[in-house]
Amino acid sequence: MHLNISTDYAIRMVLYLAEKRRLVQSRGLSEQLHIPQSYVLKVAGILKKAQILEAVTGIDGGMRLVKHPRDIPIYDVIRAMETTMQINRCLEKDCYCSCNAVSFCQVRHFYEKIQLYLDDLLLSTSVQDLLEME
Repeated sequence: MHLNISTDYAIRMVLYLAEKRRLVQSRGLSEQLHIPQSYVLKVAGILKKAQILEAVTGIDGGMRLVKHPRDIPIYDVIRAMETTMQINRCLEKDCYCSCNAVSFCQVRHFYEKIQLYLDDLLLSTSVQDLLEME
């Protein structure tokens, strides 16, 4: 899986908001994280739709997290931004396999193990956990 730049920006924005624990204006996010303000707004819209952050309008408005950082798994942030969380096409819901080997493919079984490990790690790692990493 290769995370897109929007996902990287989303994780960085969520971490910054978690660290500040207050309303932060989009311009401030843009300046502090070196992300174009238009991109900040685009990513914020997606994160708002995913109920990860909220936007407060008005002169004293800004963005803040909806939940405590310990209650936001990194999985949720990535899932909001990526079209898929699967590491390979054969793991998608339709189980597409160009070799027609879904039921007996050893490589697919290996990918499933990797996918389970990755999903477990992302689900068990919160935004708070990332803040506390050294």
